[in-house]
Amino acid sequence: MRTTTLGRSGLEVSRIAFGTGGFGGQWGSFDEDTAIAAIRRAHELGITLFDTARAYGTAETLLGKALCSELDHRRDSVVIATRGGTHPGSTRIRDSRREWLTQGVDDSLRALGVDHLDL
Repeated sequence: MRTTTLGRSGLEVSRIAFGTGGFGGQWGSFDEDTAIAAIRRAHELGITLFDTARAYGTAETLLGKALCSELDHRRDSVVIATRGGTHPGSTRIRDSRREWLTQGVDDSLRALGVDHLDL
């Protein structure tokens, strides 16, 4: 798998990212075991950049479950990009208040089972 440096971050990532938007449940059902197998296979094939978001529902939890060994023992072997600022079910669908973003980061860390986010 070819890699590249992500902007000025210094992070070396695969040129292909694996997106988890389909694993949140809001766009239809999916098989959790198949999703986990797909994430693990992508990593075996050299994918190191994984894209997720709190707005995707269960996707962060699923990604953390699929990559738990790497996240526990070789955290630097994967780069996780997540997003915040959405507030589903609220009158403020986009919410960039400090409190909401801070809560979103804490929620993402917990869901992924990591101590830091890369992006």
